[in-house]
Amino acid sequence: MLKLYLCQKAWDLIDINPYGMKTALFMQRHAIPHAVIYEPSNNSSPSGQLPYLVDGDHTVTDSNSIIDYLIKKYSLKGDEHVLPQNQSVALLIQRVLEEHLYPVMLYSRIVDPSGLAVFKRELFTDNNGIHENKVNLIRSSILDYIHGRGFKGLQAEMIYQRGVDDLKAINQLMPNSGYFFGEKLVAFDIILFSFLANIHQVPLTNSLNDYVANSTKMVAYLNYCEQHLQNIHYN
Repeated sequence: MLKLYLCQKAWDLIDINPYGMKTALFMQRHAIPHAVIYEPSNNSSPSGQLPYLVDGDHTVTDSNSIIDYLIKKYSLKGDEHVLPQNQSVALLIQRVLEEHLYPVMLYSRIVDPSGLAVFKRELFTDNNGIHENKVNLIRSSILDYIHGRGFKGLQAEMIYQRGVDDLKAINQLMPNSGYFFGEKLVAFDIILFSFLANIHQVPLTNSLNDYVANSTKMVAYLNYCEQHLQNIHYN
């Protein structure tokens, strides 16, 4: 059986890593049998990053590469009805989510002191207290990541504004009801749902969370997806 390695389940999310969540939901959508294994730290991924997929002796890293691998392995179809112009819109929004919004999400969770306090309590605390060494290692790695994307020296307000601007642009393009491109679920819906849910369902107080919570369209979209995607949560 395929083994999908994810980061951590919390706050009714399959994975607090939106890349892992979208991969898990993609596999659920296509009813691909697999086992889920959580490796919040010291993962065995060849790239050092999650998610990754193990298929016998073959290991695939990177969520997009995993999905491409599964499409080829199982000859998956299902999004042929999406118009070419909508495919282009989907790709551009996906790039915004993964390359521009995600670093702001990481900042809100591990660098912003208020977010870090929440994650310490939920994910880095056990009967022995808070694992400060683990927190410091992860925080250092994330700082290197976001500084490499031009965040170094920016004030918190400026960083959050980048993320809010991304959300505003996406909100402008969203429909008032249904899935993003109509009545049928497509792969892009799984991606967008995974990122928005990873903001909305994580109990942080910041302008990203406020924007999603106050967007009628985004909340309606999240509720619609959650109602119609089967087996959206792992037990």
